[in-house]
Amino acid sequence: DRRQRQMCIRDRINTTFKDGIISEAEAQAIASNINVLNAEKADIDAYYTKLYANAYLTGTAKTNLASAKTAYNTAHTNLINSINTAIADGKATATEKADVDAKFSAYNNALSAYQTRVGEADKAIQDTIKKVADDAQTSANTAQSAANAAQSTANQAQADANAANSKLTTWASDNYISPQEKTALRQQKSDIQAEYNDIVANANRYNISCLLYTSDAADDRISV
Repeated sequence: DRRQRQMCIRDRINTTFKDGIISEAEAQAIASNINVLNAEKADIDAYYTKLYANAYLTGTAKTNLASAKTAYNTAHTNLINSINTAIADGKATATEKADVDAKFSAYNNALSAYQTRVGEADKAIQDTIKKVADDAQTSANTAQSAANAAQSTANQAQADANAANSKLTTWASDNYISPQEKTALRQQKSDIQAEYNDIVANANRYNISCLLYTSDAADDRISV
């Protein structure tokens, strides 16, 4: 756990500062602690770079993440500089001790805030991915419904064409078409043509095969 690790480093440095004298061995130990903090920052930097570049991270979550990362960077730099200043001359004054302690507090607060923003960014990405998936499914469902409706219309048109063909056969059974029947035929031909154009257009729009229908419709038009 990062927070626990930082508290251990803070306690070790405070213990070293207690007598105000920084021995060579103590300076080396503090340098090792600084290396731990720098290694931790390198891990944070690597994850941040990947997270910030995610195409699904946008808006407030992305802006807040960047601001928190900048604050963390500043706090980290200030802490390292404060520690180095305190041990530079082999002595640690009360003022230097207080400054290091204050910088540790600021560092912990900045890191905590940054981790919160990371959690928010991760959630924002997941929410966006879910929305994209849901929208795609909705579009697919809408297209399928439209295709089903077009297929249903095509089926009805086929039934109507069959009925019209049957009626034509009945009218022609006596080898004579009366004036009244001719009028009805003209109207039926007009209706069939209009319906044919609409069905073919819808079938093409939704990529539905209408070969059988167009073939039968062509035969009906020839018959008429």
